[in-house]
Amino acid sequence: MRTKSMPGTGGAAQAAQSRGSGGGAMVWSDGAKSFIAGAVAGTLSKTVTAPLARITILRQVSAADPSAHVASGMKEELSAIVRRGGMLQLFRGNMAAVCHRIPFSGMYHGTYNFLRKQRAKEEDFAAKLVNGSIAGATACTVAYPLDLARSLIASNRSSSASVAKTLLSEMQAGGLSSIYRGLRPTLLTVTPNLGVNYAVYDTVMTHFATNPSPHLHGPMPTLIAAACAGVSSSIVTHPLDLVRRVMQIDGAAGSASKFNGDWYNAFRTIGASSPKALWRGLIPEIVKVVPSVCLTFTTFEFMKTYVL
Repeated sequence: MRTKSMPGTGGAAQAAQSRGSGGGAMVWSDGAKSFIAGAVAGTLSKTVTAPLARITILRQVSAADPSAHVASGMKEELSAIVRRGGMLQLFRGNMAAVCHRIPFSGMYHGTYNFLRKQRAKEEDFAAKLVNGSIAGATACTVAYPLDLARSLIASNRSSSASVAKTLLSEMQAGGLSSIYRGLRPTLLTVTPNLGVNYAVYDTVMTHFATNPSPHLHGPMPTLIAAACAGVSSSIVTHPLDLVRRVMQIDGAAGSASKFNGDWYNAFRTIGASSPKALWRGLIPEIVKVVPSVCLTFTTFEFMKTYVL
């Protein structure tokens, strides 16, 4: 991700330069900075928003089960989760999410920055979209088994909260290919999601850099750009995201498969049951997206500027 020159960041650049030239200071390559900063940023954002993420997943997977009961509001659903298993149940699946986020974020940011540097001229919107999509597909494939484990644990489809035990159980029941169940719809979802996310984010940041406002100081441009990027990408891809979650749990641990790996059949079946079904979980997802994306991007910028 390109670090823009914005109002209030001149001192940060000088601080970063002085650290790099200081005696005995560790000098990180730009790729290493992106990898470490992305991993830290993703871990923090996932942990803070874990309860909302769990509600989103529970509502999404219920779309394939007409008999599933879904609480009327987020407050009621959070309360129901706590009543069933205590406060820690709000974070069920978060360890898997953190384990997934470290390689995913690191690989994503690192790949995006690598692709950006291959261009001699300034990127346009299309280039940003392509780079973000390629980076997203690469990171998604590498870290996919951890994402599958997170879905199974958070949706209560796994009897264990352990990532290792969940993945081992899947492989024992269906072989190595079972831990990549749902990869195709996940790539169809994640690729445009991250492509739109980074394209919108970089475009908004470029606007603030070329048209500085005296009313926006410090991290405010980053927060606004991150919020716009996160909400836009989530709304655009939510139906596909719901289908990918359904496909991840379909046939879990050797159980009978309802859709036999056909994600398009799942999309049509869920959509035919009710037009609203494909949008289950959108509200908690949007509520989660703003703090999650803002934390991710601001932490990423902070780590690269002040820490690494």
